[in-house]
Amino acid sequence: MSENLVLFPEAFAQRISKIIGYEPPTGGNKANGWFGGYGCRWCAASKAWFTVVPFDQPQVAEKVAQMFRDAAVSDVTITNEGGISQEDDGKGLQVSAYV
Repeated sequence: MSENLVLFPEAFAQRISKIIGYEPPTGGNKANGWFGGYGCRWCAASKAWFTVVPFDQPQVAEKVAQMFRDAAVSDVTITNEGGISQEDDGKGLQVSAYV
């Protein structure tokens, strides 16, 4: 994995958000319905980046996943954000990239 990813994970998250056209999301909490918004954020506790895009942007999710793979992050998945489908009022697709 790139040394820059290890040293500056928050900066990489901000860069991904900018590339895909979103402000970095806030953390989910009760006030925002546990959804912090679209974009990419670094979670130090999980040692992972989480990127959420709307359901109608699967190509963007694939591009983000490939960007992490190209940076030598091997544990990358695309799932429904929070495990909730669009039919059940989910928010979008989540790319998870674990260190």
